[in-house]
Amino acid sequence: MIAVLVGLYLVVSLVEWYFRVNAYGVVGVSDTEADVRYALGAPARIDQANATWTYPVEAGATFSVMFSGDRSVSRISCFSATAEPNSCPELYGIGIGEGEDAIGHHLGNPDLVTIKGDRKYVTYSGLGATFVLQQFVVTGLIRDADQGSFLGKTWKFFRNLFYLPGWIG
Repeated sequence: MIAVLVGLYLVVSLVEWYFRVNAYGVVGVSDTEADVRYALGAPARIDQANATWTYPVEAGATFSVMFSGDRSVSRISCFSATAEPNSCPELYGIGIGEGEDAIGHHLGNPDLVTIKGDRKYVTYSGLGATFVLQQFVVTGLIRDADQGSFLGKTWKFFRNLFYLPGWIG
């Protein structure tokens, strides 16, 4: 009986994790324009030059969806000028307004860190995720569809499943 419950827990956790790594908010990383319009409605602004649809969300935040040449989602991002918590959907358990240390604790060491002007970009290419910080606080979340590896996602799944801190591995 216990083995069945453990097995069920693993299956449910894996399914939930699969959806978390292949979407950001309600938008999937390979959704079509029709899928996005169905999930989010008509965009507030369409930038034809960059193939980007923009939606205003809570507390002055902006949710953007960029499309590739085949009109599928290539990038999903959400930025908040005020760093108001819960103004954007969380990405891998990290939300707007959280401190820089929460990222490393939750996800471990990043693959790339760059600073441009007053912003720091913390990238986990194995997950296709970039966290944008200003003065040590998360102000933007970016999910790229063309990044992310099976091994990177699988390791993060098991680390989350067993609640291991990010510094392990």
